[in-house]
Amino acid sequence: MGTFQRAAARLFNQRGRMLLTVGLALCLSCAGTKPKPAEQPPEAAAEAHSAMEYLENAHSYFEENDFDRAIHDASEAIRLNPDREVAGAAYVLRGGAYFGKENYDLAIKDYTEAMQLVADSNELAMVYNLRAVAHIVKDSYDLAIKDASKGIQLTTDEDELAMAYNLRAEAHLATLNYDHAIRDASEVIRLNSDGDDAALAFVYRSAAYAEKGDSGQAAADFSAAITMKPHNAGLYNQRAWIYAHSLKKDFDRAIEDANRAIELEPEEANFYDTRGWAYFGKGDYDSAVSDFSKALELHPNMSSSKDGLKKAQDALTAKQAAK
Repeated sequence: MGTFQRAAARLFNQRGRMLLTVGLALCLSCAGTKPKPAEQPPEAAAEAHSAMEYLENAHSYFEENDFDRAIHDASEAIRLNPDREVAGAAYVLRGGAYFGKENYDLAIKDYTEAMQLVADSNELAMVYNLRAVAHIVKDSYDLAIKDASKGIQLTTDEDELAMAYNLRAEAHLATLNYDHAIRDASEVIRLNSDGDDAALAFVYRSAAYAEKGDSGQAAADFSAAITMKPHNAGLYNQRAWIYAHSLKKDFDRAIEDANRAIELEPEEANFYDTRGWAYFGKGDYDSAVSDFSKALELHPNMSSSKDGLKKAQDALTAKQAAK
């Protein structure tokens, strides 16, 4: 059984890392290309050069997922150059490494420090977006909405703007504010009609429409996302769930989509669970039992499949008794 969070996670399971990489590239570019003042003392110039070397090394470690070393070298860059543009990049990078280690409080702390050092409005918007990601992971949705809104206010870059609107749409979804989520996702689609951000926005907007009971528009938006991401198994699974549970149930199309999801990711228990419920709705209890059993083989604690298996077995018993 899928949820919009699961589908979105499969669509962009590197969303947080993507934002971090973009942000780090911007900050590193900023730190590495600005000329040092001519009157800078030789000792300060050597120190800045050393700080930049630590920063570049930290970036390399980050790209290798060696977050502990990235944290160490970013910390050295901050120690050597605490009040200059290099430190802004180092705080962002160290925050990204903490994020990678799932230490979201320290990530938020470093992003907040970086905000005091980043002057460019587009780069500052990026840092607000990064902090919004960390707030979302911590389920601090009101704070995420505030940060994403600040990013929207600050940036003139369309890609950064699309990211901010998507983050705010996700937070609005989580707080059940579906009309606001639809509005923000629609803005992303307008800004980024054929890009990755738009595909994610279609997922969010579909989820909002589904929660509002508009299964037709929900399925249409998932179809748009699938067109953009045809090899994303989670999207097929989510559309299958919509077909199976909408007012106008279409179990055959649900099974067809679940088949495609399983073809793409045969070891994902949720997809067998989705198909099991579609088979159950169609009255094919034998196939439902088979799929629920497979889902439990892959994920023994899945409550939805436990419930489905019992119901399908009970239905089979009743059907046999009626003969």
